[in-house]
Amino acid sequence: MQTKPVLDLDKWKLFLLWVLANTFGIIVIMPVATFLFMTLLIVFGVDISSIIVIVVPSILVGLFQWLVLRTHIINAKQWVLASFIGLSTGMFVIKWIFPNFHLLNMPSMQLFIKLGGVGAIIGTLFGTAQWFSLRKHVKCSALWILCNIISWVLSVNIYTLG
Repeated sequence: MQTKPVLDLDKWKLFLLWVLANTFGIIVIMPVATFLFMTLLIVFGVDISSIIVIVVPSILVGLFQWLVLRTHIINAKQWVLASFIGLSTGMFVIKWIFPNFHLLNMPSMQLFIKLGGVGAIIGTLFGTAQWFSLRKHVKCSALWILCNIISWVLSVNIYTLG
């Protein structure tokens, strides 16, 4: 007689904390990044401000995530570096795919779909970069990429539309 597998609450707790850390981190970091962008745009010009606004949030999101993972991952420096590489790459790809992305006068469904695409691209690249660190420590670590995609799609839409 087969029994149903027992639901591992620790894994679900980690999954939930992960999604919340990403969502909260992104929602908090977006206004900070916007403020940084506007301030640096006035002081230094577009080129420097764009680079700084990509670098600072990518490091901060990695730190938010490390707070959840610090009991599971030993080498925090490697995690934050992977986060920096993944998010920076994702943001540069978004700037390349949508060079003139603007939110004005866009129908809400089209905006929702476009923002979902932005979140999915960043989440995929971010999660994949982190997966290289995570795969050494966690079984089924590929699910981390899915967690990132969900987190980014949700948080980008919540921040922009909320």
